[in-house]
Order: sequence, then C-alpha cells, then structure tokens
Amino acid sequence: MSHPTNATTLSKYLQQLGGRHVQYTGVTYKCSYWKTFIQALIDVVGVDKNSGDIHESLFLLGNFCVEQMRIGYKIEYLLQREAERIAIAQQKKRDGIAKKVVTYNIKNNDHH
Repeated sequence: MSHPTNATTLSKYLQQLGGRHVQYTGVTYKCSYWKTFIQALIDVVGVDKNSGDIHESLFLLGNFCVEQMRIGYKIEYLLQREAERIAIAQQKKRDGIAKKVVTYNIKNNDHH
C-alpha cells in the first residue's frame, strides 16, 4: 500500500480488506469482532487508558479502520448475495426451458 497517510487511499485499502474477509471467512458481520480488532490494536501498541490522548488517538484510528473495513465487508456481502440470487434465477430459467423442451418432445412424439 502506498501513501498510508492519504485517508482516501487508506479507506480504499481498508474497504478491500474488509471485502476479502467476507470471501475468505464466510463469517457474518458481528460487532464483537470489530471491537476485538480495536482492542488488539491498542494492546499491541501497549497503551492503556491512563495514556490519555495516545489511547484516544489509537481508539479513533481503530474506529476509522473498522468503519472502512465494515463498509467493504457489507459491499462484498451484498455483491455475493446478488450474485447468488442471479445464479438461482438463471438456473430456474434453464430448468423451465428444459421442462418445456421435454414437454414439447413428449407431445410431439404422441402425435406420430
């Protein structure tokens, strides 16, 4: 990722990351997962609540990251649901056409 200080670029990257979570995990969105991510970020840096502004800054950064990942997650989830809906509709259409062909062939064979 280039230019991590650019919020727009960072947002795009985090949204893509959130989308990949849907693809790889298949896990439904749960708020507790995101809270765990924020807490892990704070724990890894080693900041406690007594650190004041530093703790608050990491909390805000974590919330920003989570919100962007959540957006990407929801977008990808909705795309997958729509793709499944389209695939089901296409299969039903193919099944309907195949049934009509079989019915047509049966009717035509009865007349000969």
